[in-house]
Amino acid sequence: MASQDQTAGTRAYVDGQEPSMVGEPSVLDPAAIDPGAIMSSVGEVAYEWRLDTDTIAWGTNVGAVLPIRDAAAIASGRSLKCPATSR
Repeated sequence: MASQDQTAGTRAYVDGQEPSMVGEPSVLDPAAIDPGAIMSSVGEVAYEWRLDTDTIAWGTNVGAVLPIRDAAAIASGRSLKCPATSR
């Protein structure tokens, strides 16, 4: 087998067997990927800021990441009251 032959220029595997994905969920399968869980695990939250309407749609983990009691306080750029939006 080529994977076991170190002289053939291929990589030898630790157990001598090539990895197999038969019966396992694909990493590239979108159904197997949960963006919210990934963002939560690194302490981040996704958002979409619609500049034409100045509305911000936050990810489901916003309460776990930002110390916000009232969702209306961060529902628009104007409500954020940051220098870039308070003109």
